[in-house]
Amino acid sequence: MSNKNLKISDFEIGKTLGKGKLGRVYCCQHKSSGYIVAIKVMNIKELREFKLTNQLKREISIQGKLQHKSIIKLYNWFYDKKRIYLIMEYCYNGELFKTLQKTKNGILPEFKVRKYISDLLMSFKYLQDNHILHRDLKPENILLDEYGDIKLTDFGWATQIDTSSNSRDTGRRRTLCGTLDYLSPEIIKNQEYDHKVDNWALGVLTFELLFGYAPFEHATKEKTYKMICEGAINWPSDDYRQNNVSSLAKDFIAKLLVVDVNKRMTIKEAISHAWFRTASSSK
Repeated sequence: MSNKNLKISDFEIGKTLGKGKLGRVYCCQHKSSGYIVAIKVMNIKELREFKLTNQLKREISIQGKLQHKSIIKLYNWFYDKKRIYLIMEYCYNGELFKTLQKTKNGILPEFKVRKYISDLLMSFKYLQDNHILHRDLKPENILLDEYGDIKLTDFGWATQIDTSSNSRDTGRRRTLCGTLDYLSPEIIKNQEYDHKVDNWALGVLTFELLFGYAPFEHATKEKTYKMICEGAINWPSDDYRQNNVSSLAKDFIAKLLVVDVNKRMTIKEAISHAWFRTASSSK
């Protein structure tokens, strides 16, 4: 599917897969090849209105180069007078967020969480090896394919560090972006940050998948901010949640949710954590 002559009439438009602030994602079939894809449709006028044109260009540039089994592929893109269309890999089982909504207390079995996080760690190692920060990890941005394997998606907030010899890019950023519950302390404090913001988000995600709520969740935004900045993890007090999660899983989370970035677990350390060396985590 070359973008040279592509147009939306080349596709049969199916069900809506997701809705965002600036557009929707549809399940579509390419008429001539029969290939099933997901197409993200965005209004050009709204992109300009919200000054997000450059952000979209960056998203296309970054995601278009990525080749990893646990990252959604961006096959192509095209546009007409009113809209921009991103043609992406289709995931049959949809968002992990919707799967969580169907489970008891929004909790997944530990063996399944361990598999998801293991795969995500490899995708984030790939991103960090390529000097890319995702900056918006959350269950809505993780998809499940027909085999139940995870795929990281939505690179709208992603950024790539320029590592060329003549570049002045230090690899540090200050942009406030992401989802409240997943923001790291350094982002909230408007400090310079690097790829370790994604490591923090992996800790938040692991906690949420195992316990059914975010580790710093609170009724007010201000209190949530305070708890994040203090690293005050809200561990569950009920027996059901406590007894169904291993000590190794809790240790893994605690080592990622460290306020001091210099002491926060690296991706390499996370991959080799003892939690992943057990066939079934001992309590």
